[in-house]
Amino acid sequence: MNTQTCFLLLCLFFLVSCSKDETPPEITLLGENPFFTPLNIAYNDPGATAYDDEDGDITSYIYTDNNILTYECGTYNINYTVEDFSGNSTTKSRDVCVIIKNESLQGTWNVSHSCNSLIGINEIQSFDMDANNNDLVIISDFSLLASLSLMLDDRNVTVPQQSIELGADVSGTGDINSTGDYMTLNLDFSIPVIGNESCLLVYTKQ
Repeated sequence: MNTQTCFLLLCLFFLVSCSKDETPPEITLLGENPFFTPLNIAYNDPGATAYDDEDGDITSYIYTDNNILTYECGTYNINYTVEDFSGNSTTKSRDVCVIIKNESLQGTWNVSHSCNSLIGINEIQSFDMDANNNDLVIISDFSLLASLSLMLDDRNVTVPQQSIELGADVSGTGDINSTGDYMTLNLDFSIPVIGNESCLLVYTKQ
């Protein structure tokens, strides 16, 4: 092999080496990160897109390890991974926060309490959603004559001061367990004639 041939081969090798694609693709997450999703409601991932400077749109090649289960509050993680046709790979992550919203609690609950019997609290109550505020729970059958509104901040509950039957006012606080099927409320009542009353209510979802 003469010197000229060796020189040409070296140049060709150099050109091929320099043109090798070593740039990883880019992944763009759709939706928010972190992403908040309600407890006990199926998780719907907003997805992601992927683009490579050599191969173009490679979104269809994204692999996710989406195993989000929404039966318990907490922060979970999804990884999105894609590899271009040259073997360069990229991974991006999203935090998924499972939190309590009113639709998480919708249904029928059993209630035990230490309240004055004159208040007439029902032993079975229904939690309903408010279409305009997913942090608001309406208990339409709280007592014999009245409903009760609850405001949610994930697992924390606030009972804004409100009037119920017989001119009584009520307010309070509470909390919900991480699986959304057990709740306690500490309520303060101001009732004409009877006076002030504080009591504990324990809710267990049917």
